[in-house]
Amino acid sequence: MDLYAPGLAHDSPWSSYDEWMTKGGLSGHVVERKSGGNLVSMFQSRQPAGNMSDPALPTMLMVQNIGGVIRHRSDLGDGMRYRVDAPGALHLLRPDYATDIEVHGGHEIRTFGWPAHWVINVLAGHELHAMRLFGDAIAGRAFHSETIYGLLDRLWQSAEEGGLAELLTVEAISLHLLAELSRMIRSPLHVARGGLPPWAVRRCVEYIDANLARHIGLAELAAMVDLSPFHFARAFKV
Repeated sequence: MDLYAPGLAHDSPWSSYDEWMTKGGLSGHVVERKSGGNLVSMFQSRQPAGNMSDPALPTMLMVQNIGGVIRHRSDLGDGMRYRVDAPGALHLLRPDYATDIEVHGGHEIRTFGWPAHWVINVLAGHELHAMRLFGDAIAGRAFHSETIYGLLDRLWQSAEEGGLAELLTVEAISLHLLAELSRMIRSPLHVARGGLPPWAVRRCVEYIDANLARHIGLAELAAMVDLSPFHFARAFKV
């Protein structure tokens, strides 16, 4: 059964995310590389403004903003849109999808890649659930999760130690992360009746407080909580 959404590209010349990040167009921006055995490829990159697109790869990829605010116009699997990623923002990118990313300033990110076949094997017998994970339920959308922050930090620290215990730890953390993502897609983001969810209001207010010295547009705030300017204007109340 094909678990990938319709319309995804399958013709990339790169066989893996690890190969792309060590030999491809973005390899020159990598400042640190770690490996969780044969399961997880991890990279920390300081990238300039410009085109930071990735080719279609057989990899489930998670991107974490570890620097300041990132402004970009991009298609991450959920259509082309203008985005503003707050510090810590996470994106889950579906396998075999060629992203289109134009970033408006320098930024620093960590990326974590798992082979798509491993994810599919773990979710064997739950094909509809896998289709939601690789489909529109979460793919491309910015989100924040204290649980996932902790898991990614543990993965980064556990890598490269090389022993059997460490390799088993990497797999256990990866399974825990998949479980957390599974919980998230059962509760999709929605705008609460009568206004934004409390977390979204808090994020917008904190962002405004941190940028009082400049003008902040409606579209910029809307992108912070993954809404269109129209729906944001209807929902936002302070």
